[in-house]
Amino acid sequence: MKNNLGKKVLVTGTSTGIGRCVAHALTESGFTVFAGVRTDADQKALLQTQPDCGRLHTLLLDITDNEQVQAAVAMTEELVAKDGLFALVNNAGISVPGAVECVPLDEFRRTFEVNLIGQLRVIQAFLPLIRRGKGRIIQVSSALGRLAMPLSGPYASSKYALEGMTDALRRELRPWGIRVSLIEPGSVRSAIWDKIDAQVEAIQSSLPGQMQKIYAPLAAPMTSIWKEAELRAVSPGVAARAVLHALNSRHPRTRYLVGRDACAVAALSMLVPARVMDRILKGFLNRIRSSAR
Repeated sequence: MKNNLGKKVLVTGTSTGIGRCVAHALTESGFTVFAGVRTDADQKALLQTQPDCGRLHTLLLDITDNEQVQAAVAMTEELVAKDGLFALVNNAGISVPGAVECVPLDEFRRTFEVNLIGQLRVIQAFLPLIRRGKGRIIQVSSALGRLAMPLSGPYASSKYALEGMTDALRRELRPWGIRVSLIEPGSVRSAIWDKIDAQVEAIQSSLPGQMQKIYAPLAAPMTSIWKEAELRAVSPGVAARAVLHALNSRHPRTRYLVGRDACAVAALSMLVPARVMDRILKGFLNRIRSSAR
């Protein structure tokens, strides 16, 4: 803890899940944390779950709102002074499922606005403070940023784009000694699992009548896969430990896989040709459909 005292870190998306767990883990490790939340209620809930150690400061920070981002920069700069930021943990994101053929363009655009443009907005706004602190940037992506599954098009494509942007950023900032890492979680226990049935229903209801029949053979087995993933999901603390390693290591990894499923996805994406992967997935979905009959 002593090594981290005085080091200041901004974490976005701390209302629930990985972000909240990261905020707690960092304060317990001695970091001073600026925790971005979207509402006053989230702010109150986060503070209630954190012992008063004087190292947690909440910020109203909707990463799609330029005025809120700039206000957060001003407040953070006042608190960090000449030290700058030791790190930015860019965690905020949303999950929007849907069939690529039918997903409303506004929903697709919203996914990118949060998962890509919002993260870029925060990076650009806070990079001067990170430079001042000779700091680091941690981007929370997903295993689906390596391997897209059916009905995950909006989310997976935004994470593919995030991975590409982060690779470019890491190589651009290397001459200044600013380390950039990606966290790639698989299934992690969070409130998102409470919304699976609602999300599947939303996918179905958003489809025209004929399309509902066309995509029904995909929707049912994918629902089973998602529910099975919920049972195997790891604690958000596992992701928090990866973030801590990326912050504390002299030579942080470029990518951190979180969970066995994330490791499996990474191996499949690197070792199995795309056409072979398509056949494997088709057979897997067929087996799920057959067992459900």
